[in-house]
Amino acid sequence: DRLRPSFELDPRVAKARLPSLLLQPLVENAIKYAVTPQEDGAEIAVTARLAGDRVQIVVSDTGPGLNESRGRPSVSASQPLST
Repeated sequence: DRLRPSFELDPRVAKARLPSLLLQPLVENAIKYAVTPQEDGAEIAVTARLAGDRVQIVVSDTGPGLNESRGRPSVSASQPLST
């Protein structure tokens, strides 16, 4: 159980259409640099929410380099909401 994923998905964006392979490189990067180097693994969180008329997606992890004062590192992208 080195990889501990969590998902927080706003039901209002459940049917949003996103470009294919948008999340894959972000999650792969989090696994490679957050989970793999740590014996205990890491948490990877994927959050999708409505931000105005756009869908905001955030991928964050608790990998090495995490500084308590900075919080959880993340990468986010937003896309116009189209269903």
